[in-house]
Order: sequence, then structure tokens, then C-alpha cells
Amino acid sequence: MCEDAGNIICILDALDECEERGRIQLLEALNKLYNIESPKFSLEILVTSRSYARIHQELQTLEERHPTIHLSGEDQISREIDISIRARLKDITRIHRLTEDEESTLIDELTKP
Repeated sequence: MCEDAGNIICILDALDECEERGRIQLLEALNKLYNIESPKFSLEILVTSRSYARIHQELQTLEERHPTIHLSGEDQISREIDISIRARLKDITRIHRLTEDEESTLIDELTKP
């Protein structure tokens, strides 16, 4: 990388959607960039991701040395999980010819808070 690149702003959206191997390689590369002594460039990175434990662990080194903002997104994740469960249950209901009551019971049990 050219060390006299000036100001660089990088936005990495949906880090959680990357395959694990690629995500780890990317974060290792970012750590290397931040370890360059007296760089001739300014690097600012905005990373967005769902709040998964493995992502927090992988970002820990960067978070310890740089400002970090965590926004709550648990409600959105819960809604996405509910949508996925309901879609899958529709398939199961159709395949196994479940009654509406059986389907309703499954949905209630699987989506309890």
C-alpha cells in the first residue's frame, strides 16, 4: 500500500455477512495497517455489523485502540429470526400436512421471548 496516500475513509458494511475466513483476513489486514509506524496517511474506518459475540472477539484488538460506538440492534435481529422461523414453519406445515392449530403451537413455542 502507498504510505503517502493522504486521508482514506473506508466503510465496511455488514461485516457479519462475510464468510469467516475472509472476515478474519480483512481484520488482520486492518490491524497491520494500524500498526504502521508514522504512516503518511490517515485511515478512518466505519464498520457495521450485527452484534454477534464472534464479531466482537475478532474486532477486540481494533476496539481497544480506537473509538468504538455500539448501537443496539437486538430487536431487529429478533425480528429477522422470527421471520425466518415462520417461513421455515410454513414449509414444514405444508410438507407434513400439519393443522393450523399445530402450526400455531409450533410458532408460539419457537418464538417465545
